[in-house]
Amino acid sequence: KVENVALLRGVIRNPDNTPISSDINAKLICKNCDGASAVELLPRLRDGVIIAPLEKCKEYELVYFDRATELHRESFKTTCTPEFQQIDREYIIGITIPSEYKIIGTVVNDKTNQPVSNAKVTMTSLSGKDMDKVYITDADGKFTARVLEGYAFGTEVAVSFKIEAEGYLIQNFDKSFKLGTEGDLNLGFRMIPGDGTGVINLAAELKPIYYDTDKASIRDDARVELDKIVKLLNDNPTIVMEIGSHTDCRHTAQYNMALSQRRANEAVRYIRARISNPSRVTGKGYGESQLVNNCACECEKSVGSIGLAAFKECENAQIPNCTEDQHQMNRRTEFKIVSNTAAAKSITPTIATASPDLIDAEGFYTVKEGDTIYSIARATGVLVETIMSLNDLSSPKSIKPGQRLKMR
Repeated sequence: KVENVALLRGVIRNPDNTPISSDINAKLICKNCDGASAVELLPRLRDGVIIAPLEKCKEYELVYFDRATELHRESFKTTCTPEFQQIDREYIIGITIPSEYKIIGTVVNDKTNQPVSNAKVTMTSLSGKDMDKVYITDADGKFTARVLEGYAFGTEVAVSFKIEAEGYLIQNFDKSFKLGTEGDLNLGFRMIPGDGTGVINLAAELKPIYYDTDKASIRDDARVELDKIVKLLNDNPTIVMEIGSHTDCRHTAQYNMALSQRRANEAVRYIRARISNPSRVTGKGYGESQLVNNCACECEKSVGSIGLAAFKECENAQIPNCTEDQHQMNRRTEFKIVSNTAAAKSITPTIATASPDLIDAEGFYTVKEGDTIYSIARATGVLVETIMSLNDLSSPKSIKPGQRLKMR
């Protein structure tokens, strides 16, 4: 077992992956090491790879050059824990790499596309590491998260968010992306209104599940979506939901109705075993009655009138020129919200208690240079709408340095 060892593995390459020039080099600078602080690194010309040992618990700069001309500079740190660590870096010659990556999220109403302000956004995970970062959306439904310090160009990043807002269902979102040439990573989040009913919109990132031909068993890819539904139901224990299952057109309508009900039963069984108050989830099979495309193939004649052989021939003749992927779109289970008894209940994001150092004895906060009403709300734990109401503010932007805001 290798411990207390760190390694830099970098790649310098051309955009078209042709061999790099022999003039390309790099310098590794340790900002808090003992002894020599800079090492020249010469990449292998065939693939641009550079390898260098690193010290644990140190801060480094990696600088790329074309002869003596600096091309790019970036910083990173090694961990102070004993496990082996490999730092991967990639630089593409001629590509401008941002000096900082930040996440800009926009939260909107799934039905109206209007921004959702004052929503509580909790970042629960960043690339598998648990987090508890909280943000509040502004009047445009936006928030900014600067959590990607030290993440390099080309890194695959996965982030999980939990979002709560008054009048909306509590929802969880998993986002993944690759860091590129854009420093601002714009992510969208669509919130389902708490009083909304009907089939859940795909835009809200809760998708139908699909089945193999003539099967009712839950596939591995379907479990991912079912687990999202489980989390939605557990976060919102007053939701009543119908699990609606469907088939493609192949086979008889009677057979498909029974098949769709088996599919609904399997999905309901999976969900009920994982939620509180399981009786609020029911399943219904719709057979082939609600195709999402034109792939209908049922023979209009009955077996009794023309015989089995002729019926099969008739049925085969009715199948249009649909691909297997088109038939797959019909073999699905969708999730419909029937009701939500707590739709009118306020979901108030509580961030922190008011700090006595920020609010004076008379219950006022003095606005400082650079303050916004949203930064004040985060710092004091007083909701934006409360601040605006107590001070008769017409707009979140109508505050100025030195102004005394009533906070209670």
